[in-house]
This record gives sequence, structure tokens and C-alpha cells, in this order.
Amino acid sequence: MSCSQGSNETVKYLLQNKLISDINAKAKVWMTKENNLQDGRDALLLSIEGNCSPSTVLELLIHGSNVNTTTKEGRTALMESVRLERTSLFHIFYRYININRIDSVSINSLHDHLGR
Repeated sequence: MSCSQGSNETVKYLLQNKLISDINAKAKVWMTKENNLQDGRDALLLSIEGNCSPSTVLELLIHGSNVNTTTKEGRTALMESVRLERTSLFHIFYRYININRIDSVSINSLHDHLGR
């Protein structure tokens, strides 16, 4: 889910009109820019990675996205927002997610931020 302005508006329209049946459905397979196959990401994680606006991410949360969702590496939405330097999203997530949670390679959000 790469979010240009039109994509942000489309996601909001679909959510507001209840046209998405399972907001927490995980993708089985999708293509990245590098043409690698990835799996296990849901709309919230895809919106973070796809650079959706903070208001679109908030819409996903308001409509039931699981704030505790994780990547297959065990990285939370908070960790992904730090990794991708999405500061405005960090301020949304840090209130709801354990900032000390560690992923599969023993990195937490603070380690990730300090490593930059």
C-alpha cells in the first residue's frame, strides 16, 4: 500500500463506508520495490511502510486495526515507525505499545533510533 494523496483518500473512503471486511487481515504474499516476496503484513504495517499520512494511519486505528500487530520479524508498528523515521507516527504509537519490546534480532525501538 503505497499512499499517494489519492490512495490516502481511497483508504479513508473505504473505511468510513465500511467497505473493508477484515481490517486486520494479513497479506499472504506481496511484492516490494526490490521485487522480493514478503508476507504477514496487515493494512497498518503496509500503511506505515507505504508512507501513508498520519491521518490515514489514525483512521485505520479508529476502525479497529490492531496496534499490537507485528511483522514476521516481531517488529511492532512502533518499531517500524522508528525504523522508517516516521516521527509523527511514533508519537501516535508510543502511548499504546510497549516501547521495551524486543524483535527477533534483540533490537527495541530505542536501540533502533540510537543506531541511526
